[in-house]
Amino acid sequence: ECKDWVHREIVAALNSNCNIIPIIDQHFEWPEGEKLPEDMRSVTHFNGVSWIHDYQDACIDKLE
Repeated sequence: ECKDWVHREIVAALNSNCNIIPIIDQHFEWPEGEKLPEDMRSVTHFNGVSWIHDYQDACIDKLE
């Protein structure tokens, strides 16, 4: 069992059928599936928003 709070929050959101929108930094890449805990792997297939610091207002607008 993972004790990482981010992992617990993601799994709780998945189990509660919450809408999850990954915010992805321009330098971020998802790790290979087998490197993530099984109970949160599905989040890697969700549509996300690319976060570009120079355009953060536009990124926030995409979320609204």
